Parts: sequence; C-alpha cells; structure tokens
Amino acid sequence: MISIDGFTDRQTSIADLLWTCQSLAETEVVIKTFGAEAEVVRDMIVAAYLDDYKDTKLANIAINKIRNL
Repeated sequence: MISIDGFTDRQTSIADLLWTCQSLAETEVVIKTFGAEAEVVRDMIVAAYLDDYKDTKLANIAINKIRNL
C-alpha cells in the first residue's frame, strides 16, 4: 500500500476505501459518496504510484500546488 504524508484522518480513510476497490464502479461509488475530496485523494494515489514506481515527481508538484492555494 502507498503511504502519503499530509492526509487528514478523513482523507486517509477515503484512501483506504479507494485502495480496496476492485472495479471502476466501486471507485465511482466512493467518489460519489465523498465528492471532490475523494477525487483529490484518488489523484494523489495515482501520483504517488507514479512517483514510487515510475520515478516521477507528480505527487510533490500536486501537493505543493494545493498547499499554495
């Protein structure tokens, strides 16, 4: 499982739910339930995956943009 620093307890719970989804339909249910916050968490999971396994810096770029809002 990917660990992302800086998530609130709620965001960590959303990430755990998204991580256990087995299909796009399940993912869409979580996003529909939690809204935009779940979309951000999903995007951060994808960015963190790319950072860990593809040696990109997407998560760091995204989190810095969010912090500067």
